[in-house]
Amino acid sequence: MTDARRLILAKQVFVRRLFEDQIMVPETVIQDIFSDLPWEIASEALMELIDGRRFRLKRPDGVEGFLVKKAGYLVFQPVLVTDTDIPIALRYGRAFQLRRHLMPPSVPVFAEDLPSAGPPRLSALPTPVVTASGASAAATAIQPEPGAGAGPIAAPQMVAVSPAAESGDVLERWAAWAAFVEGGELPGKMGAAARLWVWLRDRYAATVPVFRDVAFRWWFDKTLTYPEQRAALEVAVTYEGTDPVLSALRQTLRGDIFRSKQIIAYRAFNPETILVEHYCRPAAAGVFTPCQSNIAQLVDKALGNKPVVIPDETGTLLGFLAAKTGRIVFKTLDTTKPITHSTTGAECGNVSNLDEHRPRIRLLQEAGRSDPALIELMLPDDKGSHQEADLRKRQERMQITHLYDLTHQPLCLYLEFLSRLLDAQKIAGRRWFLSGMDAQMAGLKGKKSAAGK
Repeated sequence: MTDARRLILAKQVFVRRLFEDQIMVPETVIQDIFSDLPWEIASEALMELIDGRRFRLKRPDGVEGFLVKKAGYLVFQPVLVTDTDIPIALRYGRAFQLRRHLMPPSVPVFAEDLPSAGPPRLSALPTPVVTASGASAAATAIQPEPGAGAGPIAAPQMVAVSPAAESGDVLERWAAWAAFVEGGELPGKMGAAARLWVWLRDRYAATVPVFRDVAFRWWFDKTLTYPEQRAALEVAVTYEGTDPVLSALRQTLRGDIFRSKQIIAYRAFNPETILVEHYCRPAAAGVFTPCQSNIAQLVDKALGNKPVVIPDETGTLLGFLAAKTGRIVFKTLDTTKPITHSTTGAECGNVSNLDEHRPRIRLLQEAGRSDPALIELMLPDDKGSHQEADLRKRQERMQITHLYDLTHQPLCLYLEFLSRLLDAQKIAGRRWFLSGMDAQMAGLKGKKSAAGK
Protein backbone atom coordinates (compact mmCIF):
# COMPACT_ATOMS: atom_id res chain seq x y z
CA MET A 1 0.00 0.00 0.00
CA THR A 2 1.40 3.38 -1.01
CA ASP A 3 1.68 6.36 1.32
CA ALA A 4 -0.96 8.21 -0.71
CA ARG A 5 -3.41 5.35 -0.24
CA ARG A 6 -2.79 5.31 3.50
CA LEU A 7 -3.58 9.03 3.66
CA ILE A 8 -6.81 8.58 1.71
CA LEU A 9 -7.99 5.73 3.94
CA ALA A 10 -7.22 7.78 7.06
CA LYS A 11 -9.34 10.64 5.71
CA GLN A 12 -12.15 8.26 4.83
CA VAL A 13 -12.39 7.34 8.51
CA PHE A 14 -13.40 10.94 9.29
CA VAL A 15 -16.00 10.86 6.50
CA ARG A 16 -17.49 7.65 7.87
CA ARG A 17 -17.73 9.22 11.32
CA LEU A 18 -19.51 12.25 9.91
CA PHE A 19 -22.28 10.04 8.51
CA GLU A 20 -22.75 8.03 11.70
CA ASP A 21 -25.39 10.51 12.85
CA GLN A 22 -25.89 12.70 9.75
CA ILE A 23 -27.67 11.94 6.50
CA MET A 24 -26.25 14.86 4.52
CA VAL A 25 -23.11 16.96 4.79
CA PRO A 26 -22.07 19.95 2.64
CA GLU A 27 -19.49 19.13 -0.02
CA THR A 28 -17.34 21.95 1.33
CA VAL A 29 -17.01 20.17 4.68
CA ILE A 30 -15.86 16.99 2.95
CA GLN A 31 -13.47 18.94 0.73
CA ASP A 32 -11.96 20.58 3.80
CA ILE A 33 -11.08 17.17 5.23
CA PHE A 34 -8.96 16.42 2.16
CA SER A 35 -7.65 19.97 1.66
CA ASP A 36 -4.18 19.26 3.07
CA LEU A 37 -3.49 16.58 0.44
CA PRO A 38 -1.90 17.30 -2.96
CA TRP A 39 -4.48 18.32 -5.55
CA GLU A 40 -4.14 15.15 -7.63
CA ILE A 41 -4.57 12.87 -4.60
CA ALA A 42 -7.45 14.91 -3.12
CA SER A 43 -9.33 14.91 -6.45
CA GLU A 44 -9.02 11.14 -6.77
CA ALA A 45 -10.11 10.66 -3.16
CA LEU A 46 -13.19 12.85 -3.57
CA MET A 47 -14.22 11.02 -6.73
CA GLU A 48 -13.88 7.71 -4.90
CA LEU A 49 -16.34 8.87 -2.20
CA ILE A 50 -19.19 9.08 -4.73
CA ASP A 51 -18.33 5.81 -6.44
CA GLY A 52 -20.73 3.37 -4.82
CA ARG A 53 -18.68 0.42 -6.02
CA ARG A 54 -15.54 1.58 -4.20
CA PHE A 55 -16.88 3.38 -1.12
CA ARG A 56 -19.70 2.02 1.05
CA LEU A 57 -20.84 3.01 4.54
CA LYS A 58 -22.70 1.16 7.25
CA ARG A 59 -24.39 3.33 9.84
CA PRO A 60 -24.57 2.34 13.53
CA ASP A 61 -28.25 1.44 12.98
CA GLY A 62 -27.18 -1.23 10.49
CA VAL A 63 -28.32 0.52 7.31
CA GLU A 64 -25.81 0.16 4.48
CA GLY A 65 -25.45 2.70 1.72
CA PHE A 66 -23.24 4.95 -0.37
CA LEU A 67 -22.91 8.68 -1.06
CA VAL A 68 -24.50 10.70 -3.84
CA LYS A 69 -24.13 14.40 -4.73
CA LYS A 70 -27.25 16.52 -4.36
CA ALA A 71 -27.41 20.34 -4.51
CA GLY A 72 -24.03 20.95 -2.94
CA TYR A 73 -24.33 18.13 -0.38
CA LEU A 74 -23.14 14.57 -0.12
CA VAL A 75 -26.22 12.55 0.84
CA PHE A 76 -26.34 9.08 2.35
CA GLN A 77 -28.23 6.81 -0.08
CA PRO A 78 -29.44 3.51 1.42
CA VAL A 79 -28.81 0.56 -0.90
CA LEU A 80 -32.43 -0.53 -0.43
CA VAL A 81 -33.57 2.60 -2.27
CA THR A 82 -32.47 2.94 -5.90
CA ASP A 83 -34.40 6.08 -6.82
CA THR A 84 -32.27 9.07 -5.77
CA ASP A 85 -34.82 11.69 -6.89
CA ILE A 86 -37.54 11.01 -4.31
CA PRO A 87 -37.61 13.28 -1.24
CA ILE A 88 -35.24 12.38 1.55
CA ALA A 89 -38.06 11.87 4.07
CA LEU A 90 -39.73 9.29 1.83
CA ARG A 91 -36.36 7.78 0.92
CA TYR A 92 -35.64 7.12 4.58
CA GLY A 93 -39.18 6.01 5.28
CA ARG A 94 -38.79 3.36 2.58
CA ALA A 95 -35.32 2.28 3.69
CA PHE A 96 -36.25 1.96 7.34
CA GLN A 97 -39.83 0.75 6.65
CA LEU A 98 -41.18 3.67 8.66
CA ARG A 99 -44.67 5.15 8.58
CA ARG A 100 -45.13 8.36 6.67
CA HIS A 101 -46.42 10.40 9.59
CA LEU A 102 -42.89 10.65 11.00
CA MET A 103 -41.29 14.06 11.47
CA PRO A 104 -38.83 15.08 8.73
CA PRO A 105 -35.13 14.44 9.36
CA SER A 106 -33.29 16.78 11.73
CA VAL A 107 -31.71 19.91 10.33
CA PRO A 108 -28.03 19.19 9.58
CA VAL A 109 -25.59 21.02 11.79
CA PHE A 110 -24.00 22.80 8.83
CA ALA A 111 -27.18 23.48 6.85
CA GLU A 112 -27.09 26.91 5.25
CA ASP A 113 -30.90 27.16 5.07
CA LEU A 114 -31.87 26.85 8.70
CA PRO A 115 -35.50 27.31 9.83
CA SER A 116 -36.67 30.91 9.81
CA ALA A 117 -38.12 30.40 13.27
CA GLY A 118 -35.83 30.53 16.24
CA PRO A 119 -32.77 32.61 16.93
CA PRO A 120 -32.00 35.62 14.73
CA ARG A 121 -29.29 35.34 12.15
CA LEU A 122 -26.12 37.36 12.51
CA SER A 123 -25.56 40.00 9.87
CA ALA A 124 -22.15 40.28 8.27
CA LEU A 125 -19.81 41.99 10.70
CA PRO A 126 -18.54 45.34 9.42
CA THR A 127 -15.28 46.92 10.42
CA PRO A 128 -16.16 49.29 13.26
CA VAL A 129 -13.61 51.74 14.59
CA VAL A 130 -13.77 51.58 18.37
CA THR A 131 -12.20 54.12 20.66
CA ALA A 132 -12.52 54.68 24.38
CA SER A 133 -14.92 57.52 23.75
CA GLY A 134 -16.78 55.82 20.94
CA ALA A 135 -17.17 52.36 22.36
CA SER A 136 -20.86 52.38 21.58
CA ALA A 137 -20.05 52.25 17.85
CA ALA A 138 -18.95 48.68 18.32
CA ALA A 139 -22.25 47.87 19.94
CA THR A 140 -23.92 48.03 16.52
CA ALA A 141 -21.45 45.65 14.91
CA ILE A 142 -23.88 42.75 15.15
CA GLN A 143 -27.61 43.16 14.72
CA PRO A 144 -30.32 40.52 14.26
CA GLU A 145 -31.85 40.43 10.82
CA PRO A 146 -35.44 41.63 10.61
CA GLY A 147 -38.28 39.29 9.96
CA ALA A 148 -37.31 36.42 12.21
CA GLY A 149 -40.60 34.67 12.74
CA ALA A 150 -41.93 32.71 15.68
CA GLY A 151 -43.07 29.14 15.65
CA PRO A 152 -42.01 25.55 16.22
CA ILE A 153 -38.57 24.28 15.22
CA ALA A 154 -38.34 20.83 13.68
CA ALA A 155 -35.19 19.83 15.56
CA PRO A 156 -34.76 22.02 18.62
CA GLN A 157 -31.91 19.96 19.97
CA MET A 158 -29.82 20.93 16.94
CA VAL A 159 -30.41 24.69 17.15
CA ALA A 160 -28.82 26.77 19.91
CA VAL A 161 -30.07 30.20 20.90
CA SER A 162 -27.69 32.74 19.45
CA PRO A 163 -26.12 35.13 21.97
CA ALA A 164 -26.26 37.93 19.40
CA ALA A 165 -28.33 40.07 21.75
CA GLU A 166 -25.39 40.10 24.15
CA SER A 167 -22.89 41.34 21.58
CA GLY A 168 -23.47 45.07 21.77
CA ASP A 169 -22.95 45.34 25.52
CA VAL A 170 -20.00 42.95 25.43
CA LEU A 171 -18.22 44.94 22.72
CA GLU A 172 -18.79 48.21 24.56
CA ARG A 173 -17.35 46.78 27.78
CA TRP A 174 -14.44 45.20 25.91
CA ALA A 175 -13.57 48.54 24.32
CA ALA A 176 -13.62 50.19 27.76
CA TRP A 177 -11.36 47.49 29.24
CA ALA A 178 -8.96 47.67 26.29
CA ALA A 179 -8.75 51.44 26.75
CA PHE A 180 -7.94 50.93 30.44
CA VAL A 181 -5.19 48.39 29.69
CA GLU A 182 -3.62 50.91 27.32
CA GLY A 183 -3.55 53.57 30.06
CA GLY A 184 -7.10 54.87 30.42
CA GLU A 185 -9.45 54.91 33.39
CA LEU A 186 -10.67 51.76 35.09
CA PRO A 187 -14.23 50.95 33.89
CA GLY A 188 -16.94 51.32 36.50
CA LYS A 189 -19.03 48.56 38.10
CA MET A 190 -16.13 46.12 38.46
CA GLY A 191 -15.99 45.88 42.25
CA ALA A 192 -13.56 47.30 44.75
CA ALA A 193 -11.01 44.49 44.33
CA ALA A 194 -10.70 45.34 40.63
CA ARG A 195 -9.02 48.59 41.65
CA LEU A 196 -5.91 46.47 42.14
CA TRP A 197 -5.67 46.31 38.33
CA VAL A 198 -4.62 49.96 38.27
CA TRP A 199 -1.68 49.11 40.53
CA LEU A 200 -0.89 45.98 38.49
CA ARG A 201 -0.97 47.89 35.21
CA ASP A 202 1.24 50.69 36.48
CA ARG A 203 3.69 48.16 37.92
CA TYR A 204 3.90 45.61 35.10
CA ALA A 205 2.66 46.99 31.76
CA ALA A 206 5.73 49.02 30.83
CA THR A 207 8.30 46.23 31.27
CA VAL A 208 6.40 42.94 30.94
CA PRO A 209 4.84 42.57 27.46
CA VAL A 210 2.65 39.62 28.43
CA PHE A 211 0.82 41.78 30.98
CA ARG A 212 -1.53 42.90 28.22
CA ASP A 213 -2.41 39.30 27.29
CA VAL A 214 -2.98 38.40 30.95
CA ALA A 215 -5.26 41.38 31.55
CA PHE A 216 -7.30 40.75 28.41
CA ARG A 217 -7.87 37.07 29.11
CA TRP A 218 -8.73 37.70 32.78
CA TRP A 219 -11.46 40.11 31.66
CA PHE A 220 -12.96 37.47 29.35
CA ASP A 221 -12.75 34.66 31.91
CA LYS A 222 -13.91 36.49 35.00
CA THR A 223 -16.25 39.35 34.03
CA LEU A 224 -18.46 37.75 31.36
CA THR A 225 -21.31 35.32 31.77
CA TYR A 226 -21.33 32.22 29.60
CA PRO A 227 -23.77 33.71 27.02
CA GLU A 228 -21.61 36.84 26.94
CA GLN A 229 -18.49 34.73 26.38
CA ARG A 230 -20.21 33.03 23.47
CA ALA A 231 -21.12 36.44 22.04
CA ALA A 232 -17.49 37.57 22.30
CA LEU A 233 -16.27 34.37 20.66
CA GLU A 234 -18.73 34.78 17.78
CA VAL A 235 -17.48 38.31 17.19
CA ALA A 236 -13.84 37.18 17.35
CA VAL A 237 -14.21 34.24 14.98
CA THR A 238 -16.17 36.20 12.36
CA TYR A 239 -14.22 39.46 12.47
CA GLU A 240 -11.67 39.94 9.66
CA GLY A 241 -10.96 43.66 9.81
CA THR A 242 -8.01 45.64 11.14
CA ASP A 243 -9.56 47.66 13.96
CA PRO A 244 -7.04 47.37 16.84
CA VAL A 245 -9.65 46.83 19.56
CA LEU A 246 -11.52 44.03 17.80
CA SER A 247 -8.26 42.58 16.53
CA ALA A 248 -7.10 42.42 20.16
CA LEU A 249 -10.27 40.49 21.04
CA ARG A 250 -9.61 38.05 18.21
CA GLN A 251 -6.00 37.63 19.34
CA THR A 252 -7.05 37.10 22.97
CA LEU A 253 -9.44 34.30 22.00
CA ARG A 254 -7.27 32.75 19.28
CA GLY A 255 -6.89 29.50 21.24
CA ASP A 256 -10.63 28.86 21.12
CA ILE A 257 -11.62 29.93 17.60
CA PHE A 258 -11.20 27.95 14.39
CA ARG A 259 -11.45 29.08 10.79
CA SER A 260 -11.19 27.22 7.51
CA LYS A 261 -12.42 28.02 4.02
CA GLN A 262 -15.65 26.14 4.68
CA ILE A 263 -16.26 26.23 8.45
CA ILE A 264 -15.81 28.62 11.32
CA ALA A 265 -16.15 27.33 14.86
CA TYR A 266 -15.40 28.09 18.48
CA ARG A 267 -15.38 26.25 21.78
CA ALA A 268 -16.28 27.42 25.28
CA PHE A 269 -16.39 25.99 28.79
CA ASN A 270 -19.93 26.00 30.18
CA PRO A 271 -19.88 26.25 34.00
CA GLU A 272 -23.53 25.19 34.19
CA THR A 273 -22.84 21.75 32.72
CA ILE A 274 -19.05 21.58 33.26
CA LEU A 275 -18.69 20.69 29.60
CA VAL A 276 -16.67 22.11 26.73
CA GLU A 277 -19.20 23.08 24.08
CA HIS A 278 -18.45 23.58 20.38
CA TYR A 279 -20.39 25.76 17.94
CA CYS A 280 -20.03 25.77 14.15
CA ARG A 281 -21.45 27.39 11.07
CA PRO A 282 -20.56 27.54 7.36
CA ALA A 283 -17.93 30.17 6.64
CA ALA A 284 -20.15 31.98 4.14
CA ALA A 285 -23.12 32.72 6.42
CA GLY A 286 -25.55 31.20 8.86
CA VAL A 287 -26.25 30.75 12.56
CA PHE A 288 -23.89 29.02 14.96
CA THR A 289 -25.26 25.65 16.07
CA PRO A 290 -23.72 22.88 18.18
CA CYS A 291 -21.02 21.12 16.18
CA GLN A 292 -21.44 17.52 15.28
CA SER A 293 -19.25 15.41 17.56
CA ASN A 294 -16.84 14.44 14.79
CA ILE A 295 -16.34 18.04 13.73
CA ALA A 296 -15.85 19.05 17.37
CA GLN A 297 -13.05 16.48 17.56
CA LEU A 298 -11.42 17.98 14.47
CA VAL A 299 -11.70 21.48 15.97
CA ASP A 300 -10.13 20.30 19.23
CA LYS A 301 -7.33 18.59 17.35
CA ALA A 302 -6.60 21.79 15.43
CA LEU A 303 -6.74 24.04 18.50
CA GLY A 304 -5.06 21.62 20.88
CA ASN A 305 -6.59 19.22 23.35
CA LYS A 306 -3.64 17.53 25.04
CA PRO A 307 -4.27 17.30 28.80
CA VAL A 308 -1.69 18.92 31.08
CA VAL A 309 -0.02 16.27 33.23
CA ILE A 310 -0.02 17.18 36.92
CA PRO A 311 2.55 17.51 38.47
CA ASP A 312 5.03 16.56 35.71
CA GLU A 313 4.23 19.62 33.57
CA THR A 314 3.19 22.13 36.23
CA GLY A 315 4.79 24.41 38.79
CA THR A 316 4.68 23.75 42.51
CA LEU A 317 1.49 25.80 42.79
CA LEU A 318 -1.10 25.60 40.02
CA GLY A 319 -3.88 28.13 39.61
CA PHE A 320 -6.96 27.10 37.67
CA LEU A 321 -10.56 28.01 36.93
CA ALA A 322 -13.37 25.71 38.01
CA ALA A 323 -17.15 25.64 37.90
CA LYS A 324 -19.05 26.27 41.10
CA THR A 325 -22.84 26.15 40.91
CA GLY A 326 -23.00 27.76 37.48
CA ARG A 327 -20.20 30.30 37.81
CA ILE A 328 -16.43 30.37 37.42
CA VAL A 329 -14.13 30.61 40.45
CA PHE A 330 -10.36 30.70 40.82
CA LYS A 331 -8.65 27.92 42.75
CA THR A 332 -5.10 26.85 43.52
CA LEU A 333 -3.57 23.43 43.90
CA ASP A 334 -0.40 22.45 45.72
CA THR A 335 1.04 20.02 43.19
CA THR A 336 3.62 18.68 45.63
CA LYS A 337 0.79 16.75 47.32
CA PRO A 338 -0.73 13.56 45.86
CA ILE A 339 -3.54 14.10 43.34
CA THR A 340 -6.64 11.90 43.76
CA HIS A 341 -9.92 11.53 41.88
CA SER A 342 -11.57 13.82 44.43
CA THR A 343 -8.99 16.63 44.23
CA THR A 344 -10.77 19.97 43.80
CA GLY A 345 -8.18 22.57 44.90
CA ALA A 346 -8.67 25.49 47.27
CA GLU A 347 -10.85 28.49 46.41
CA CYS A 348 -9.19 31.69 47.58
CA GLY A 349 -12.32 33.79 47.75
CA ASN A 350 -14.04 31.22 49.97
CA VAL A 351 -11.59 31.46 52.89
CA SER A 352 -10.86 34.80 54.53
CA ASN A 353 -7.93 33.52 56.60
CA LEU A 354 -5.04 35.28 54.87
CA ASP A 355 -2.48 33.02 56.53
CA GLU A 356 -3.73 30.21 54.27
CA HIS A 357 -3.18 32.20 51.10
CA ARG A 358 0.05 34.08 51.75
CA PRO A 359 2.23 30.93 51.62
CA ARG A 360 0.76 30.20 48.18
CA ILE A 361 1.72 33.65 46.96
CA ARG A 362 5.22 33.15 48.34
CA LEU A 363 5.56 29.99 46.23
CA LEU A 364 4.62 31.92 43.10
CA GLN A 365 6.83 34.89 43.92
CA GLU A 366 9.75 32.57 44.55
CA ALA A 367 9.26 31.17 41.05
CA GLY A 368 8.85 34.68 39.66
CA ARG A 369 12.19 35.80 41.11
CA SER A 370 13.89 33.22 38.91
CA ASP A 371 13.02 35.38 35.88
CA PRO A 372 15.20 38.51 35.42
CA ALA A 373 12.19 40.35 33.98
CA LEU A 374 10.13 39.75 37.12
CA ILE A 375 12.61 39.65 39.99
CA GLU A 376 12.32 43.35 40.87
CA LEU A 377 8.53 43.28 40.58
CA MET A 378 7.86 40.65 43.23
CA LEU A 379 6.61 42.11 46.52
CA PRO A 380 8.48 41.72 49.82
CA ASP A 381 6.63 38.88 51.53
CA ASP A 382 8.26 38.28 54.93
CA LYS A 383 6.20 39.51 57.89
CA GLY A 384 9.21 41.00 59.67
CA SER A 385 9.79 43.63 56.98
CA HIS A 386 6.20 44.86 56.90
CA GLN A 387 5.64 48.46 58.00
CA GLU A 388 2.41 48.95 59.94
CA ALA A 389 2.62 52.74 59.80
CA ASP A 390 0.06 54.27 57.41
CA LEU A 391 -1.19 50.77 56.47
CA ARG A 392 -4.84 51.81 56.24
CA LYS A 393 -3.96 54.76 54.02
CA ARG A 394 -1.94 52.56 51.64
CA GLN A 395 -4.80 50.05 51.46
CA GLU A 396 -7.40 52.73 50.72
CA ARG A 397 -5.24 54.24 47.98
CA MET A 398 -4.18 50.82 46.69
CA GLN A 399 -0.53 51.81 47.07
CA ILE A 400 0.82 48.33 47.69
CA THR A 401 4.44 47.97 48.83
CA HIS A 402 4.31 44.64 50.69
CA LEU A 403 2.37 41.38 50.53
CA TYR A 404 0.91 42.13 53.97
CA ASP A 405 -0.64 45.34 52.61
CA LEU A 406 -3.19 43.28 50.69
CA THR A 407 -6.59 42.56 52.21
CA HIS A 408 -8.55 39.43 51.36
CA GLN A 409 -10.16 40.10 47.95
CA PRO A 410 -7.22 42.07 46.46
CA LEU A 411 -4.91 39.32 47.72
CA CYS A 412 -6.96 36.68 45.89
CA LEU A 413 -6.81 38.74 42.70
CA TYR A 414 -3.05 39.14 43.10
CA LEU A 415 -2.73 35.37 43.58
CA GLU A 416 -4.66 34.74 40.36
CA PHE A 417 -2.70 37.41 38.50
CA LEU A 418 0.65 35.88 39.52
CA SER A 419 -0.53 32.44 38.44
CA ARG A 420 -1.57 33.76 35.03
CA LEU A 421 1.56 35.89 34.69
CA LEU A 422 3.98 33.04 35.41
CA ASP A 423 2.10 30.84 32.95
CA ALA A 424 2.20 33.49 30.21
CA GLN A 425 5.88 34.10 30.94
CA LYS A 426 6.51 30.32 30.73
CA ILE A 427 8.55 30.26 33.93
CA ALA A 428 10.73 27.12 34.09
CA GLY A 429 8.92 25.82 31.00
CA ARG A 430 5.97 24.74 33.14
CA ARG A 431 2.26 25.49 33.43
CA TRP A 432 1.17 27.71 36.32
CA PHE A 433 -2.41 28.41 35.30
CA LEU A 434 -5.16 26.42 33.56
CA SER A 435 -8.39 27.72 32.07
CA GLY A 436 -11.63 25.98 32.95
CA MET A 437 -11.33 23.94 29.77
CA ASP A 438 -7.71 22.94 30.41
CA ALA A 439 -8.46 22.14 34.06
CA GLN A 440 -11.32 19.85 33.08
CA MET A 441 -9.11 18.00 30.58
CA ALA A 442 -6.45 17.66 33.28
CA GLY A 443 -8.97 15.97 35.57
CA LEU A 444 -9.59 18.79 38.06
CA LYS A 445 -13.15 18.80 39.31
CA GLY A 446 -15.87 21.40 39.48
CA LYS A 447 -19.46 21.43 40.71
CA LYS A 448 -22.49 21.57 38.45
CA SER A 449 -25.27 24.02 39.10
CA ALA A 450 -28.75 22.74 39.85
CA ALA A 451 -29.76 23.71 36.31
CA GLY A 452 -26.87 21.75 34.84
CA LYS A 453 -27.71 18.44 36.52
